Amino acid sequence: MLTDIEPWNRKYVRTKDAPSSVPDEVLVALQSHFCGAGWALDVACGRGVNTAFLGDLGYESVGIDCASEALAQARRHFADRRIHWLAADFDQFFFPKCFFNAVIVVRFLDRKLTSALVDSLAPGGLLFHRTF
Repeated sequence: MLTDIEPWNRKYVRTKDAPSSVPDEVLVALQSHFCGAGWALDVACGRGVNTAFLGDLGYESVGIDCASEALAQARRHFADRRIHWLAADFDQFFFPKCFFNAVIVVRFLDRKLTSALVDSLAPGGLLFHRTF
């Protein structure tokens, strides 16, 4: 994944004037399935709009991405929110076991992470994975 980080940073620099402020429409449509309690993780969160949505539902939300530029934009845009932002290379990141009440992945696919994401769910936790 390290080789992917710089192209992602360049993408976010190039598109910094057009950040999305609308959460994923399918995630919004399914929000009644999310309990809003405990910790939620947004994997490959980009500019963090879905991470902020999880926080609005009541979760202690964590947004993780490899692109430091995306996270910097997220921090600025959501400075008034209590959100935890984490820069990490997913090939080297340790996902805690049985911890998150919700894990979401939107517009990102790395099949090698699937087991780790499932294992990171607390009992009764919800995994939402919407890819291309």
